[in-house]
Amino acid sequence: MLKVKKSTRIFLAFVLTMTMVFSLATTVSAAGTETWYASEDVIWEDSFTIRGYNLTPAKTIGSTGTLLIGVSGHTTDGNSAPAILTVQIRLTNGTVLASNSISTDALLPHVQVEAPVTAGQKVQIYIGLYTNGNYRVGSVSYFHRIY
Repeated sequence: MLKVKKSTRIFLAFVLTMTMVFSLATTVSAAGTETWYASEDVIWEDSFTIRGYNLTPAKTIGSTGTLLIGVSGHTTDGNSAPAILTVQIRLTNGTVLASNSISTDALLPHVQVEAPVTAGQKVQIYIGLYTNGNYRVGSVSYFHRIY
């Protein structure tokens, strides 16, 4: 059996601990703000469950142009009453650049909104799902494109 001094074991434990701490810090700082650039194609985000509303983390605009957001969604809460699906493009200070809504009783509930944007701006996408002011549960997906 290999014998190791106590001081060596403490030093190795310290090195391993610091390695884990710095690797976690690197992962967190690398997450940062997503930047959206002009594209010929729409870029779909993953579908997700919404409980009333969702406000995305800030997105940095990488190209000056027109930002197009399209949202598809439906309720999943078992309530048969139609809901209103709303999408807004907002600046991070809360200013609404554009807004649009559609009822989920439409054949294919999909709503689009677009607004002029400038490189360097920070925006957030608000998606709401509600009936008569009461928030609903549903499934939504959205795409973005700057052209």
